[in-house]
Amino acid sequence: MIGEKMNKKKEFKLVLAPMAGVTNRAYRQLIRETNFEAVDIIFTEMINATGISRLDNGTLNLLPDWDESCFVQIYGNNALDLSRAADYILTNYSKVEGIDVNAACPVRKVVRNGSGSALLHDPDKLKEIIKQLRIIVEGTGKSLSIKIRKGWEGYENYLEVINICDQLGVDFVSFHGRTVEQMYSGNADMTVLDKIKTERCEVFWTGDVFSVESIQNIAEYSDVVSGILFARGTFGNPWIISDAKEVLNGREPKSITLQEKIDTIRRHVELLLEDYSPLKALGQFKRFIAGYTKGIRDVRQKRNAIYRMNDLNELVELLITTISADYDDEPGKICSSK
Repeated sequence: MIGEKMNKKKEFKLVLAPMAGVTNRAYRQLIRETNFEAVDIIFTEMINATGISRLDNGTLNLLPDWDESCFVQIYGNNALDLSRAADYILTNYSKVEGIDVNAACPVRKVVRNGSGSALLHDPDKLKEIIKQLRIIVEGTGKSLSIKIRKGWEGYENYLEVINICDQLGVDFVSFHGRTVEQMYSGNADMTVLDKIKTERCEVFWTGDVFSVESIQNIAEYSDVVSGILFARGTFGNPWIISDAKEVLNGREPKSITLQEKIDTIRRHVELLLEDYSPLKALGQFKRFIAGYTKGIRDVRQKRNAIYRMNDLNELVELLITTISADYDDEPGKICSSK
């Protein structure tokens, strides 16, 4: 039983991770509605600091609503743009809870520009960025955080980077246990957590958080980790954060009924349509099809039929019909978010 396995009573912060092209307004709101008070921190997708500092309208549109509580993740390759962006955000968005710097993105076009995980290769530049951002954040009551990876193959300098963050007053580091070259393949290496020690900077874990078992594994490192980020594991299963809350408190997570799943799908699309045209919302929603259809039989053929749909309403109806038929084939079956 879960209660017997969970002997750690530490209160973990449960966090919706920043995901490019995913954690837009619609998805952030969906996560809030499906998890109620279980989610402690919600991140925006990563936003270009240079675009913010130049007041580019397309970039500014990615920022949260003025009354939305969340962390804003920014990325860039120089301290001036990053500090200007942070200053603009904290001046104009009073509900923003903190600024997060992306030093983890492994995507080639980001790294080539000296941003994202390229910053791990230049600790001196990262120091300067942190110092400048600390000046901006100081006295505002807001937090400063950084998202990092293990490092590069042959140069896994995560301990050096975390020490820099600890010494310069970063509030927490979100640590992804993969190298830059791994991208999102292979497994996140949780064993490195045994080597991490900080004086004041908290460490949050991100990577391979897909199930109750993975949450239990992370909880074994409660002497190091104080937060858990949920990323791809929320695709089609936005309730996983509530599940984690239950598991970490020694309780069985609840199962999700077919009707709850259908209502969530419809709400997801409704939220997308508040910000996007039907065509763009269609493209946005398709990335979640695999998650919503996970576990159904003969799934590949059924998914392909859904992906081929070019009308959003027709796609949603086919998705719901497909999911419902799988339930109907097994009377009494319910969808568990475990």
